[in-house]
Amino acid sequence: MSSDTLSHIHKIELMITDGTYYAADDQRRVDQPAWFLANGTYAYSINTSLLQWDEGASCTITSKAIDAAGNTNISIHTFTYENPKEDSQISCNVSQEKVYIGEPFSISGQITHEYDHVTGVFVGLTFFSPDRTIHLKKTIIANGDGFFSYPVKCGDINQEGEQISVGSGI
Repeated sequence: MSSDTLSHIHKIELMITDGTYYAADDQRRVDQPAWFLANGTYAYSINTSLLQWDEGASCTITSKAIDAAGNTNISIHTFTYENPKEDSQISCNVSQEKVYIGEPFSISGQITHEYDHVTGVFVGLTFFSPDRTIHLKKTIIANGDGFFSYPVKCGDINQEGEQISVGSGI
């Protein structure tokens, strides 16, 4: 079992299957079990937008955390793949109207859709420079009631006039 603190997790590997096919690291479906690296070790996300799962399919995500000493801890989660029939609605709040250099603030809100109490809905934040070039993308996972929060950190915003866009892949 991975016994180090979260900061000592060396890597996280994932395997995703619908019972017949597996997700490969290049987002293809393959018929053999395939592990691939997650893009983080504490909070991580994976892009499955190119995978073509069948509506109503029962899918399993197996995650394997490997610590600095080589110990592993495996976690298995099963879900039913469903596409929402209606657009999601996202409400968003910023904790302060004015932000001064070095002062912390947060972005929070709620995503609602036709599926109640769906955990793990990804909400994306995109930070744009004044010239509208993307300078940072962050992914937040909403809880079962659709609530999310992101504490903006030093370096997330580089200059006056930046804008933040909020969206979802659901």
